[in-house]
Amino acid sequence: MILDSDYNTLTIQKPDGEIIIRNIDEYNILKYKDFKGKRIIKKWKHGKVEETYNDGIFNVVYKDYAMQIRDKIEVCKRLKYAMENRTLEPIKDLLLERTEKEIKDDILKRWLLPFLHRLRIDKNGVTVDDIFKVDMNGQAYKKDSGKWTHLCIVASETGKINNKVKHELGEIKIDFRTMEIYNKVLFLLFPNQKDTVFMNQLPGDVKYKMSEIAKCSI
Repeated sequence: MILDSDYNTLTIQKPDGEIIIRNIDEYNILKYKDFKGKRIIKKWKHGKVEETYNDGIFNVVYKDYAMQIRDKIEVCKRLKYAMENRTLEPIKDLLLERTEKEIKDDILKRWLLPFLHRLRIDKNGVTVDDIFKVDMNGQAYKKDSGKWTHLCIVASETGKINNKVKHELGEIKIDFRTMEIYNKVLFLLFPNQKDTVFMNQLPGDVKYKMSEIAKCSI
């Protein structure tokens, strides 16, 4: 139980009598005030927030979707609101936010599936024919003498793509950055060689390889 508090800390007596000092934050207040120092566990019909036996690590469940989350402050903020307002929406939204990046990465790979024989996709970005690259911030590069150097391109949207994805947690809108990466990769897969601004940035060996790739695709 909480014995005392000041501006920054809580003085807590554990069930075995041990006195401990903890920072005042959403996790410690919820754990030592609302749950008397025990594991934080809250269950609903369609969801659950359960602290593991490691303090501050939570298994968060909504319907059939589950995730382990280590951000104890954010979990406890959402949980406190959910308990006080008798709603699972903050828990559902938390899972959705944490899932969005994985979903967007997966969507990008699916969109690029027809071209995988020319691409290499990893956490750093998408490499095209080993001469171009677009990183996960949407910055394009060209390979110049074995080194990646900046490449300035402006890629317009190519065709209509559904940028909304249905998920069991709710609808996810694909963000601008993911769309930008996709459009720039397409531009580099099928470059406009009449674009002098683009072509003038390229070294001779890259232009040569582009022409060889173009011949193979005829």
